[in-house]
Amino acid sequence: WNPGTSLAVIEGGGRQLSDEELVIAAQNGDRCALGELLGRHLDMLHCFARRYTANVDEAHDLVQETMLRAIRNIERFRRESRFVTWLCSIVVNTAISGKRREKQIRWICLDEQEEADARFCLRSLREVRRNPEEDYSNRSEERRVGKECRSRWSPYH
Repeated sequence: WNPGTSLAVIEGGGRQLSDEELVIAAQNGDRCALGELLGRHLDMLHCFARRYTANVDEAHDLVQETMLRAIRNIERFRRESRFVTWLCSIVVNTAISGKRREKQIRWICLDEQEEADARFCLRSLREVRRNPEEDYSNRSEERRVGKECRSRWSPYH
């Protein structure tokens, strides 16, 4: 299905609408226009997202998340820049958000211990990294509670 073809037929004249015209239509609720906009820039988004990811699958996920955010926020697009620039900024911001979340995870690589002909091998485990500030706060709280308990249960109290 090519959304651009059906949109050209709907609009008449066979002229391809500009991004600006499609944005205005999308902001007025035209879902076909929004589909055309996103479809028009899909290949570029995949290439751009690939720069911010480790593999093609992650790039695909990043593009999907970008498209969802664009669909949800099309009314917020102010038309001060080109639509494709706005999409690229969503890719970058989404990638950065993902990297921030990923920083809280530490990957541990395991040496292969299985035979060479083994088909399945567990290569990595995900371990949640603890936040040092939370650790310090928890230790301080544990010390305070321990001190309070000792003072209440002291034989001299």
